[in-house]
Amino acid sequence: MQSTVNVMNVEIHLLELDVFGIRIWQYLKSESPNVILFASRKMLECAQDEEYLDILKKADLILPGEREVLSGHQDDLLEQAGIVVDAGCLNYIPSRRRTIRDKYTAYFLGRNEKDCHDVREYCERFYPNIKLLGTQIYDEDAASESVINEINAMAPDIILLDLESPKQEQWISEHLYKINTRLCMGIGEVFQNVLSSVKKPPTWIRVLHLTNVYKYFLKRKLTARGFSAKRFQKQLSKFRKES
Repeated sequence: MQSTVNVMNVEIHLLELDVFGIRIWQYLKSESPNVILFASRKMLECAQDEEYLDILKKADLILPGEREVLSGHQDDLLEQAGIVVDAGCLNYIPSRRRTIRDKYTAYFLGRNEKDCHDVREYCERFYPNIKLLGTQIYDEDAASESVINEINAMAPDIILLDLESPKQEQWISEHLYKINTRLCMGIGEVFQNVLSSVKKPPTWIRVLHLTNVYKYFLKRKLTARGFSAKRFQKQLSKFRKES
């Protein structure tokens, strides 16, 4: 199954998990670069700018990165049908047939050192056959040429970007055809949610038998995220009334 839903002027693809896995495999076999983005609430808010919306339209796939972006589209039923409803699908791609089974390389561009550390651990756990060649902290004031040169020297199959919208998509649009890669994947605004869903308590937490306390504070963090989701739903309702 492949169809799209229009959310605040952004066409979001609805793919079955197996189809998404196959699509990644196809992109990694392609000679030209491809772009996959995960739609977040921040992205949709930024998409009210026409210039930014034009950038989004150039992506090969835009998938739901947060369940909230599918508000009003029966996300529970879509999930039951095996449709990708958020970026958590990345946790399951390695187990699907005909997907990332071969050896590939990747390069990560993130916001801070913690992001770089997190993506290293994530790849080791879920994608052991992907070798992370390098990581870089994004510096808006630094010259992009040095980053581009480093990427091209390594020639990674995949570039992972964890930047804020709209900077992330603007960076991809400006540099995609300057870099030697097959797949550029924007996971900004949603990657921390993916990590939270699979995060294990630190060793010292487990040793001190504080796992329940850890889960309590994690639940509070997710509750705060829920309040943000309610604000987004109000914005979405307002947008629909004005359209």
